[in-house]
Amino acid sequence: IITLTIFQSIDHCWKTNIFLEPLSHRFWKLTLQCIVRFRIWIETFNIKTIDTKFLVNLYVDLQTFSNEVKKFFQNIILGQRLSSIISLSPNIRIELTNILDETLLSLTDQCRKNLKNLVIEQLIDRCNETLHSIQEIPRMYRKTNREVNIKNINH
Repeated sequence: IITLTIFQSIDHCWKTNIFLEPLSHRFWKLTLQCIVRFRIWIETFNIKTIDTKFLVNLYVDLQTFSNEVKKFFQNIILGQRLSSIISLSPNIRIELTNILDETLLSLTDQCRKNLKNLVIEQLIDRCNETLHSIQEIPRMYRKTNREVNIKNINH
């Protein structure tokens, strides 16, 4: 939902009835700001309150988001909205493409690495909780003068 919302916001900025060519540099800046703020949000959210399933979905969504933004950039931004500017200076196409690629690369690479580490950390924490409970079993029997149960108990 989050990646969809950001993509829809970017799409909305470049719609024909909203986009103004004299302000194209500001629309471009806003597009990049949306992507960067999305990355900052991912880097700063609290791991303790986030579900592992959400993190995994976000991990997958990042690559999809990156691919969709690249398609949108080629088809809509360069292909339709900025075509007159690009015809004046062909180097702008290359520069804008490089800027977008760099921005998306920082989003996907760094954030996916962070998300992967967060998922691993959560899984380790869950395993540690279970192991801690197992470690407590001998201590429980020590205080009761009962023998430690060696046989499996059928429940």
